[in-house]
Amino acid sequence: MTAGQTIDYFIVAQDMALPPNVGTNIAIYPAGFCPASVALTSGAFPVSGYHSFNILTLPTGIATATSNAELCISDDIILSLTGGVVTGAQYQWQSSPAGANLWTDIVGANEITYEAIGLSVSTDFRCIISCGGVPISVSPSTPVTVTVVNPEILTTTPASTCNPGPISLTLGATASAGATINWYAAPTGGLPIGTGGTFNTPPISTTTTYYVSASEGSSVLNVASPTIGSSTFITTTTGWGLRFTANEIIGINSVTVRCSSSTPGAATIQIKISDLNDVVLYTGVVHNFTITNVLTDYVVPVNISGIPAGNYKWE
Repeated sequence: MTAGQTIDYFIVAQDMALPPNVGTNIAIYPAGFCPASVALTSGAFPVSGYHSFNILTLPTGIATATSNAELCISDDIILSLTGGVVTGAQYQWQSSPAGANLWTDIVGANEITYEAIGLSVSTDFRCIISCGGVPISVSPSTPVTVTVVNPEILTTTPASTCNPGPISLTLGATASAGATINWYAAPTGGLPIGTGGTFNTPPISTTTTYYVSASEGSSVLNVASPTIGSSTFITTTTGWGLRFTANEIIGINSVTVRCSSSTPGAATIQIKISDLNDVVLYTGVVHNFTITNVLTDYVVPVNISGIPAGNYKWE
């Protein structure tokens, strides 16, 4: 060196791509040159004051998940992301009227999960995932639709007569699309006494008020087993069967039967639904299975739908 010259010392940590993808104190070298490495003896280690970089693999796709895809009138939901979490990413949840593809940012929805409070209209949701302010390649997440149903009675048709009776009259009602119409004898509901757009009253001789409501959707319910050996609904006498009450129109997908046999091997079972007078009303599918001599639970498909509200037995 000569007087007046300056030497700049710097430390470079970067990958070898042109230009570098990641690095600190990045140095750009002319074409054909690359930084020289210095081989150090083992006595130079361990070192300190260094920066570490972890290059993460981007997920191949990110989807939006919801805690509930169908709501009745209004409810809360929790949205989350599946397919891989991007460490250090920034999140911006967006919403759109269902099917409209008109996306707007949800103010304050900047975490990896988002809770929508009191959702009352059908809405699409997605999330913009960014790194360093730039959306990653698999952003936005695949949208999810949350459907809100709001069944309602639109019109009612009363009936009257000059006949002293007793006489049966026909009442009518219309409901929003997709809704089921149920008729009741009490304003508090209870067991429906009829379903559908028309209802024929029992023979009446005085002014009588009936009530109608609309419902929509269905759910799957796992019903607890009775206490084997002590339930009053189980008997080996004529007319045996497990009694149950349906408070609204139901379907039975399957039942679990606990049984064993002293002669293990091929077996056949079929569930039948009857009224309390032992008249068979519905018959399930025939199920073939292999039974053992060990008491075991067997799931038996039934596949019966459209059972009206009422009291029944299955056998």
